[in-house]
Amino acid sequence: MASSEDRSSSVDETPISPSRPNPARKNSLEFHLSHRPNRQELIDKTLLKEGVLHEDPRSPEDKYLEAIEAEYAKREGGA
Repeated sequence: MASSEDRSSSVDETPISPSRPNPARKNSLEFHLSHRPNRQELIDKTLLKEGVLHEDPRSPEDKYLEAIEAEYAKREGGA
């Protein structure tokens, strides 16, 4: 039977994450967000269609009533 000293010496206690994080990785999200293309560039590259991100003309109350009606229809088996 192994003693407690043998078991403790065989356990790998190295940290999963590096002790000193890479500063380039730490700031990578901020870098990518600051250099992402604007809406017009995406439209020019045909990656985004004109008019895709317009506001919904319905009022919040209309959206709510429509969602409630859809939920009732689901429960009644009509949707």
